[in-house]
Order: sequence, then C-alpha cells, then structure tokens
Amino acid sequence: MHHQALGHDVVCVTSQTSIDPNVRSLPQLDWHLDCHYEAYSTRLVPLLSSNRFDQIYHCAGGLHWNGRLPEKSIAQFSPDFFLQNMQRNCLSAMALVQSLDQTMNKSSETKVAMLSAMVGSISDNQLGGWYSYRASKAALNMLIKTVSIEWKRRFPDASIIALHPGTTDSELSRPFQKNLNPNKLYSAKLTAKRLTLAINQVSSSQSGAFLNWDGGQISW
Repeated sequence: MHHQALGHDVVCVTSQTSIDPNVRSLPQLDWHLDCHYEAYSTRLVPLLSSNRFDQIYHCAGGLHWNGRLPEKSIAQFSPDFFLQNMQRNCLSAMALVQSLDQTMNKSSETKVAMLSAMVGSISDNQLGGWYSYRASKAALNMLIKTVSIEWKRRFPDASIIALHPGTTDSELSRPFQKNLNPNKLYSAKLTAKRLTLAINQVSSSQSGAFLNWDGGQISW
C-alpha cells in the first residue's frame, strides 16, 4: 500500500481466493487472486511479460498454520512440517524467480526483494528451536545468493536480495508477541515504508546480499 500511496501502479499476486472489498477497491491496485506457486508459470509469465516492473517484493511464507507452531525441541520435528515450511518459504520464491527469469533481458534493471528472516542466519542462531522455519529461511537465502550469481552474468543491472523486515504486527507474529518488547514490534505500514526505503537504496553491486530493514548487512 505504501507504493500505491506514492502514486505507483501496484500489481498484487496472492494465493488467497478473496480479499477485503475495501482493500480490493483501492485505485492503482491490480489484484490477481488464487495464484498458487504451481500456477506461477502459466499465470505470472504472461503478467511479467506484458509489464515492466521496477520493484518486486516476495512476501509469501509461513511460520505457523492449522494450529501447528514452530518446533521448540527436536522431539517435535516432523518431515511433513519441514517439507511444508520448505514449500511455503522457498518454492513459491523460486517459482517467482523462474517466471521472472523468462521475461528479463540484458538491460533489465528490476530490483527483487525476497522477505527472509533474521532467524535464517546460521551465525546469529543463539536460541535454537524453530527447526523447520530456520532451515527454510536459510535455504531461501542460499537460493537468493545463487540466483544473484547467475543474474550478474546475464542481467548485470538487475538485483535480488534477501530482506529482513523486522518483527511486524501480523498474523505471522501474533502468537509470539506477548514476550516481545513493544518497541520491537512494528506496524505493517511502517514496515512497508522501511522496506521501500531499503530496496530504493540497493544497487546492482549489492545483488545477493542479506540485508536488514535498515539496509544493514546481516551475517549469513
């Protein structure tokens, strides 16, 4: 919504089948609903081919669903939950990148920000737990880094980064907010503004970086 407030045309792609009518009716927002990652190649390639996108944000992902919370111990680890995390946090991102890859050329200057997470940093992991979510975000970071290396050869003016948004007041963080310092919980509006500022400052030489919302580098 921050981009829309700045007067930009915004295309919103979601796997949801319905959107709040008040949100959907906002001007300059072009919604594409029920777009699951399996359908990206057929739904997104035509969309990306017919428009020139300056910035792309991948915000899809999951930390908990259907009453299942991230693991507190290794005893709670399950292959099914692990694979669901990988699917939600990695595969949709790669499906988007593959779709975009088919539409770019040598002169493309598109900036892509994939929302990652500080807990995906291996060196920053001091608390443990959250096995599947941590692994899926670490995997996402590796995929982003690897894509950036290929793109530097093929699309030298484009950029793709992993971007940590900070803990945002949303359904994703809600079960974990009670023990959180209120000063460390940010509104969705503030987060959107910060992410816009961060990606605006990114240059193609930074492609493949893992950045905090304030533009600072995060250790892998």
